[in-house]
Amino acid sequence: MPTPIRLPDLGGGPVTLSHWYAEPGERVLAGERLVEVLTDGATFEVTAPATGPPPEKPPLPRDPPPPGPGPRRPPGGRGPCRGPSLSLDGIDGTGKSSQIALLADWLTDRGWNVVCCADPGGTAIGDRIRDILLNQRHEMSAMAEALLFMASRAELIARVIRPALAAGSLVLSDRYLLATVVYQGHGGGLDVDDLWSIGRGAAGGMEPDLTVVLDLSVQQARARRGRSADRLESRQVDYHERVRDGFLAEAERDPQRIRVVSAAGSVDEVQARIRAEVERVVAARPRA
Repeated sequence: MPTPIRLPDLGGGPVTLSHWYAEPGERVLAGERLVEVLTDGATFEVTAPATGPPPEKPPLPRDPPPPGPGPRRPPGGRGPCRGPSLSLDGIDGTGKSSQIALLADWLTDRGWNVVCCADPGGTAIGDRIRDILLNQRHEMSAMAEALLFMASRAELIARVIRPALAAGSLVLSDRYLLATVVYQGHGGGLDVDDLWSIGRGAAGGMEPDLTVVLDLSVQQARARRGRSADRLESRQVDYHERVRDGFLAEAERDPQRIRVVSAAGSVDEVQARIRAEVERVVAARPRA
């Protein structure tokens, strides 16, 4: 117990205080009198005025605790009080952007509040990292690429994904950690298990409940691409063949969470396949 602090006589005899919290300069009740605390801040409790029984301690305002990071999601991606999380992936040219837009509209019509995002990007820092990774024509190691993708993703999770899930929204992401594992691991030669481990740590254990991989041959995907190739897309065909094989291999390792859908056929046909996979995940989840 700290040594009691005796304040000077304030017109009714001295007052002894101990174990009472007060900020410097804050006034507290001592009996029917207001006592101003002139210390550097301490913890006090009114024990007795000079005469009479000790008064009840008046409630003092306290600052609310800082907000936490939201519901924490354990490894494996499932946690309480959160919306579902989905991602679409696949080699470039499979039509992810168009399919995400259609899927978001469908989910919205079914009553979901849908938050769409792109990985890398989606935040001020992430957009700058995206520019370095995709638009600037310089070479970098596969590990440097992987860590930049993870840095962008960590910011996206903190600023967009985790708050949206905590609010009960459904998050729909254009790529996620699987893309790093496949492009920099299977394609770039880094150890796949190491990338999963490092990537999950950087993401705080946050993983999609379902990843739908759009699959198409490299030749068909390249023929579909209606724009100039970015830094990664411009790599040789054998690199993209390894990437495609990597998506298929990872789906075999985790078939419940990673589902492969053929991207061949019309836009509506592909969308119907995606919805069938998504339906089994979101059907039983409560809407915000």
